[in-house]
Amino acid sequence: MSLMQLLQTRLKDGLTHHRGLRNAKALLQHAAGVVRRDPVQDLLAYQGAESPWIEKRVNPHRDGKALLNEAAVIPLLGRYRQIYEGDPVLSRSLILKPPGPDGEKGVLYVAFEYNLYRLLRGLAEPAALLNRYNVVLSTSWSPTSYGLLEWALRMVPGTLYLEAGNPAEIAKLEAYHPRIRCVSTMPCEWIHPDNFTPKPHADRTYDILMVANWAPFKRHYELFAALAKLPASLKVALIGQKEAGRTAQSITATARSLGAKQEMEVFESLPIPQVRKIQCDSKTAVLMSRREGSCVAAMEALFANTPVGMRADAHVGSRKYINKQTGRLLSPRRGIHRELAALLEAAPHLEPRQWAVDHLSCHHAITRLNHELKHHAAGLGQRWTRDLAAMCWNPYPGYVREQDWQELRPLYEGLHREFPAVFPLNLVPPAGNFRSS
Repeated sequence: MSLMQLLQTRLKDGLTHHRGLRNAKALLQHAAGVVRRDPVQDLLAYQGAESPWIEKRVNPHRDGKALLNEAAVIPLLGRYRQIYEGDPVLSRSLILKPPGPDGEKGVLYVAFEYNLYRLLRGLAEPAALLNRYNVVLSTSWSPTSYGLLEWALRMVPGTLYLEAGNPAEIAKLEAYHPRIRCVSTMPCEWIHPDNFTPKPHADRTYDILMVANWAPFKRHYELFAALAKLPASLKVALIGQKEAGRTAQSITATARSLGAKQEMEVFESLPIPQVRKIQCDSKTAVLMSRREGSCVAAMEALFANTPVGMRADAHVGSRKYINKQTGRLLSPRRGIHRELAALLEAAPHLEPRQWAVDHLSCHHAITRLNHELKHHAAGLGQRWTRDLAAMCWNPYPGYVREQDWQELRPLYEGLHREFPAVFPLNLVPPAGNFRSS
């Protein structure tokens, strides 16, 4: 990457994430919708807007307006349709609570938007399942796809529960439609502490670690530009996977072209145990994204007792958990290289794992989720006689206790027999992935 390419990339990046421009685009889409009498433009405007005033004005359901015409919404779902046509069966989903007597609903946790599409598209009569289960959709990005939510609301009876990728989006999600309700947990919170065995800080190999796929939105270039101004003696580890045509080789070439002179190990498509081993062997971890979902990797670093540096202006859910005990929010105005140097100096004195164990683990998350769903059920006059099974991500949703899997296994077998095109027999990981509670 040349200096001119770097400047162009930074300019494009700045325009993409400029709040004022995003709001201006939303207003233009709203105006176009008024002229064309096309309410789908309001849906797109709502998704992109970053001002509560504008969101209220462009919300396609303002003043109690009905759901949009399904035929108009379907073109917004092309990405999910493509995934479905390539692989239509459900993945990354768990039964957290079985249906009970007298109409007591179970709870089905569905990770990521494309799986909600698979579920609803694959069911000939969605009510046959959804009258028995409440769905909790764990979103992967912020903002999520409001087109998908619009489409889903036609098929999901009652409340559609969402696990937002960013707590900053919760108010926006709930304001979109009265049948949307958010829980307070995030995807990045379902981490089991026992999956990480941290090394003493002084014994760690790498000074800086970045776990991120090679896609442009991860903004590796900003780390490389900072490294060019930091000591060459630092050891850096990059863990990622091919994305958007980028490979480990192209990432390395970018680093060198931007002047990063440190010893750098670039790992591609590592097995999860090896990723965790390196997380536990790194003195600091960084995330350079300006926008994504909750970013599980950032919170995994905390359980590895590795302080995290994240941009102070990042629209990333896990930014909520970066504090003086867990890392630093990096200010671009003060210089990312200076901020990283300060983080490296502070790292030996921080104990992010203890803070994370006290506030973030899967044990805390399931307690909160159970309380919130139970409380809402009571408010609706619905039965709740059984609590949720304990869950963690390892690296996908799975049960903490094997006894929960053994007890709920017949439900999966029954769903496979009833809906074979949607529920595969291997939906839940094998018993070797279970953790102690």
